[in-house]
Amino acid sequence: MPLQSDTKYEVAKILRDRHQFENEQMHKRLSWLGSFQSFLFAGLCLAWDKNQVKPLILIITLLGLAVALQAIFALSGVARSLIKIHTCWTREKLDERNDLGVFGLFQGSKVSAFWIVPWPELFIPIAFSVAWGSVLYVRFVRYS
Repeated sequence: MPLQSDTKYEVAKILRDRHQFENEQMHKRLSWLGSFQSFLFAGLCLAWDKNQVKPLILIITLLGLAVALQAIFALSGVARSLIKIHTCWTREKLDERNDLGVFGLFQGSKVSAFWIVPWPELFIPIAFSVAWGSVLYVRFVRYS
């Protein structure tokens, strides 16, 4: 049963608020990730050429990789939440009253979940994971 007009307005507000909350959480996580990764890369640079601290390099690298993987997991949760928000928006036909939709870009129309996922933001921890994997390879496999 479709919602009444006033109830649709309330649901639209809830969904917009939830969307704003998810975006804030995503950007807080990315800020934290960037800060943490920069400290780890700085530590890695200081320890790189010192053979007696090879275990420290391994610890720094594994910690950086673990934090990047955790961020991928956390941001995938944001992506799932955004998909649910968009699904609810289209299911309740809120685009009939709110032309821009909850995301603005899609004008309220139903699109694939692929387009809802925040790919640029999710790419950042993926790139860090690849970078830390490359450090492991270069330091412990290629030049060991």
